[in-house]
Amino acid sequence: FCVINEDYGKDKRNETLSKLGNYILIDGDSIICSDDNTPINENESYVLFTSGTTGTPKGIIISEAAALNTVNAINKMFAVSATDVILNISNLYFDLSVFDIFSSMITGAEIVSVNPLFWNSVGDRYSNRITIWNSTPALANEFATKKGLDHIRLFLMSGDFVAINLVDKLFSM
Repeated sequence: FCVINEDYGKDKRNETLSKLGNYILIDGDSIICSDDNTPINENESYVLFTSGTTGTPKGIIISEAAALNTVNAINKMFAVSATDVILNISNLYFDLSVFDIFSSMITGAEIVSVNPLFWNSVGDRYSNRITIWNSTPALANEFATKKGLDHIRLFLMSGDFVAINLVDKLFSM
């Protein structure tokens, strides 16, 4: 699968789709299928594309083995289970969401998807249930430190530098 950020615009979307070869795009009520019949490699799990802000979007294929290796290692290391509630606050076109989706599918954990833009209006409904937070350090600093999420047993942060003062804030909640 490949999630495309619609904010990049129609031209970037079409450019990205042209690089994918085989695709099915669900766009509102429309379903657009490519006419490329190239078989998809069964080891491919998903494709991540850069925004293309410095040129053309570039895609990288992530294998199923690589994705599952990471998800299974985290699940085992931190005993993720069906009793957990994983917050998916990262956009689906960002690789952090892969753990949220596949970990919940593998373990039976509940997944709560929240758009960061609406966190202030919906966060209170979920804040007393979330046990696993997975985001960039910036999102954790912006939302987790201000909501008093005292049920979280595991903070996963990546994608950027994790400052010591942020870790201290999260531990002191």
